[in-house]
Amino acid sequence: MAAELEYIKVNNRFGYYKSSTEKNGRDTFINEIHEGLNKEQKSLPPKYFYDDIGSDLFEKICITPEYYVTRTENSILENYSNEIALNCNGIDIITELGSGNSVKTRNILKAFLGLNKNLTYIPIDVSDILISSGITLTEKFSSLIVKGVIGEYEESLEFISGKYNDPRLILFLGSSIGNFDPEYAELFLAKIAGNMRSGDKILIGFDMVKDEGVLNAAYNDSAGVTAEFNLNLLRRINRELNADFDLKNFAHKAFFNPGQSRIEMHLVSLIKAECKS
Repeated sequence: MAAELEYIKVNNRFGYYKSSTEKNGRDTFINEIHEGLNKEQKSLPPKYFYDDIGSDLFEKICITPEYYVTRTENSILENYSNEIALNCNGIDIITELGSGNSVKTRNILKAFLGLNKNLTYIPIDVSDILISSGITLTEKFSSLIVKGVIGEYEESLEFISGKYNDPRLILFLGSSIGNFDPEYAELFLAKIAGNMRSGDKILIGFDMVKDEGVLNAAYNDSAGVTAEFNLNLLRRINRELNADFDLKNFAHKAFFNPGQSRIEMHLVSLIKAECKS
């Protein structure tokens, strides 16, 4: 990793790695926001949704009646985690990209711990939600070791790959692969593959195309939580980069794009921009 990582011990079975300097992360944030907003078709990287406020909002999205994704995936993992564990015999390290609160992952952790008490779980997330989640996991599972990394997926995975040599299972759940366009998704999966060794396995969650009404409702919940989640990205840019977006001038718009076979989330300006000379 470019930035030096500091290890912070929380208790005897949980600690996490985090950049010892905030400057590198801030510089990357500035550069990527600047690049995205200067495109003709403006875009913002979805990873920046997940500051502390955004992570909390996403957890609320997951329990809205319309958002089926979490419930469906959790049901699958409840039914098949034992089978997954049996097919990963000899693996005692689980690495997860975008772990969040690790609620669904508990099904897999429970199944693996049933076969092997010496299990290390390495969650990777850009948000500090990883800290509270790690504490909860060590309280719930008495023999689980948790060694988290707060940082970007690719760099964190490379860091972990250099630190642990034993075979591992890599998790990428929640259909988060859908956040990437096809070209970047291919590059991202290639980077994961480049950090895998013989004996490693990977489990990825993919959402399937279904009724457009179901898909559109999932990202336009009646309580407006997803809209607040989307708008929070501008709020974060205001707070951290001293920008001056007026959130009243933007509206959340999400829809299924059949041509690209994906859900898109947009922030639509409600006013006409004035060019400044």
